[in-house]
Amino acid sequence: MVVAEFDLSVDPALAAQDVREKVAVVKVAFRKEVKEPRITRFNPDDLPIMSLALRSDSRPLRDVTTLADQVIKRRIENARGVGQTTLVGGVKREIQIFLKPAEMESLGVGVDQIIAAVRSENLELPAGAITTLESETLVQVQGRIARPDQFNRIIVARRGGQRCTCPKWPTPSTARRRRKARRW
Repeated sequence: MVVAEFDLSVDPALAAQDVREKVAVVKVAFRKEVKEPRITRFNPDDLPIMSLALRSDSRPLRDVTTLADQVIKRRIENARGVGQTTLVGGVKREIQIFLKPAEMESLGVGVDQIIAAVRSENLELPAGAITTLESETLVQVQGRIARPDQFNRIIVARRGGQRCTCPKWPTPSTARRRRKARRW
């Protein structure tokens, strides 16, 4: 997080616009995984008016984190008058793929090919809409990988007409990643 302070004589709207313009110039040099910068003006009225803590004696922390992120946070965000919600703490599910360089080299497969294949195969995409006289329903292709063993079916390359899939060399496993940052 970067904080810029200005003299009280500076118009906050103009200062924010200047910062947006400067960030737009350097943003093109950011790596792909860097999220879109958010530039906001600090207003004491924007400080949290409510904090909510969750805990469970019967559910694992990862399940509580998922509940907080996918259900509770979204419902609060959709309430009228809510400007922003921030999830702090918890653990997020993570799937790690440990590569085997010797097998990759024998197949002529690089890390960049594996990354591209995993990104392209692990998506949920809009597929269109079904329209009837009464309603319109959006259709979405569910392509998210739910279990580590599903990574083994991803085709990362073709060699001599043969598919090179993951079971030959990476070992996917689940892990938990503690949230260390204040925001995602």
